[in-house]
Amino acid sequence: MNSTIRVVAILLISTTLVACSNSNSNQSTTSGPEIADDNAEKSSVASFKDGTLTTEEFTLAYKNSEIIKSPSESGYGLYVVYDLQNNSDIPILPQDILINNITIQQTTDTSIVDLEDNYFDLDAFGDDTETYNKQVTLSNTLDDQLLPGKTVEIHGTYSLNNIDSPVKFIGLYNAEKVGEFDLSPENNLSSNETNSDSSSSSFMEDLNNLDIEEVSDIHIDSLEDINSDYDDSQGSKTDAVDEAEAFADEFEKEHGRRPSSGEMQMHWLENNNK
Repeated sequence: MNSTIRVVAILLISTTLVACSNSNSNQSTTSGPEIADDNAEKSSVASFKDGTLTTEEFTLAYKNSEIIKSPSESGYGLYVVYDLQNNSDIPILPQDILINNITIQQTTDTSIVDLEDNYFDLDAFGDDTETYNKQVTLSNTLDDQLLPGKTVEIHGTYSLNNIDSPVKFIGLYNAEKVGEFDLSPENNLSSNETNSDSSSSSFMEDLNNLDIEEVSDIHIDSLEDINSDYDDSQGSKTDAVDEAEAFADEFEKEHGRRPSSGEMQMHWLENNNK
């Protein structure tokens, strides 16, 4: 009798252990695919070819570039034009695409420089009202949400280290480099613009070396007026540059990055329309 009870008990224990083992095995096999599916949903694909960055969310295509000179800036700028298409099913902000997915690099004799997108361009193409308003409209486009399936032309304006060293467009996605493209910007600057600093210096040198006694038709009052006009123009130029630098420094403290050219220009518009 006791032997029979022992045999039954052993059989019951064995059956229980086998059932538990099968249950654990089934749980481990079903958990694997769920993790794999989660990872697959997070993965994204980006490609870069011939100056075009393509992702699931957008396509950013380089169109052209040009070296420019703004009277409000001490140096030269690189004006780059892109076509941006929204590939997603929600609106996107062009300004965010430029900030997060583009780096413009310039290679000098000694360094590789990441150019800052903070060059003021509203007055770089002319001082007439029509040209000015056109640039304002283009700048506003950066802050307008782009609808799904739509394409818009946008631009970024970068502060050049110099106008001779090569420049490249680097496409980024999720903070990783996807590809690069060498730029060949047009240089339509006049000789007056490229030599403005040296010409101003030469003017002052000639003025200081002028022998008043030998030139009877020039009065001292006229020379004082010329000096005064020159000092006023230089002073206003310096004030505009200093104001832009002050805004950029304050913006960086608040947001942890330098402002883009669009943000610089919106600040300028707000101050000058008061």
